[in-house]
Amino acid sequence: EASEYDGVDVAAVSARLLELVADDDVTALVDLLAAHPLLADEPAPWYSPARGAEPMTPLMVAAAYGSVACLDALLSPPHLADPNRASASSLSTPLHLAAAGGAPSAPTTVSRLLAAGADPTLLDHLHRRPSDLVALPPNSLPLKNHILSLLGARKEWPPDPSLPDIKNGAYASDDFRMYSFKVRACSRAYSHDWTECPFVHPGENARRRDPRKYHYSCVPCPEFKKGAGCRRGDMCEYAHGVFESWLHPAQYRTRLCKDGIGCARGVACRGRSLTCRRCASPGAQGTCT
Repeated sequence: EASEYDGVDVAAVSARLLELVADDDVTALVDLLAAHPLLADEPAPWYSPARGAEPMTPLMVAAAYGSVACLDALLSPPHLADPNRASASSLSTPLHLAAAGGAPSAPTTVSRLLAAGADPTLLDHLHRRPSDLVALPPNSLPLKNHILSLLGARKEWPPDPSLPDIKNGAYASDDFRMYSFKVRACSRAYSHDWTECPFVHPGENARRRDPRKYHYSCVPCPEFKKGAGCRRGDMCEYAHGVFESWLHPAQYRTRLCKDGIGCARGVACRGRSLTCRRCASPGAQGTCT
């Protein structure tokens, strides 16, 4: 039996609110909420082909459908709907629903929710963050990456056959790893997945100094490790970062990897077997113990 207050069928009004939000009919929504303000953030059953029947608030439906006008109204006074309220069944928040909804306006919806205080680290019942659920039509990778960047997640890149394989060939040789990996600048003028590229890119933390040009050891710099940078910059006698330390000729693959041949790292700085282990380069500066 439908709940009632002051003779009003709450279930019917709540269902109507969800319908208006799905259509992004903000004028009708505001009028109905003016008469029933207590229902602005109340859940009601909502059915969708992708999720089945689920109790959802008007804000959740607005997020899922990309109904920006209604979403703005619900997040604004006097309603101030909770952007972190989770579904009782799936624990999905409006941010989960916006990311997974696939609406063309999803980036705007995600941005508005974040501005209202939505937490991108909350997990649903399958322990997924909103960034794990981003779904858009084919050929929408830029739009998807925009949403991922808003949510603080790593971007995705289409397969690029022109990128060298950092695990094989000349790019996996000891000489390249020690003297060129993340030392030589990348010549590509287009955006690509720099984590799969052996060359260095502007602003990349993995940047290394050429140990043949700069005389530094593989011993980590105590100032650089504190995160504030090093006052001596490129002239410092110590290694700046793990790549400078572990790919240094005095240290690269001079020790055995604890994971052995089962190591899944793309760039292995330690030998995976005794046959892969090497001796420090003659004359290499520094002692790494």
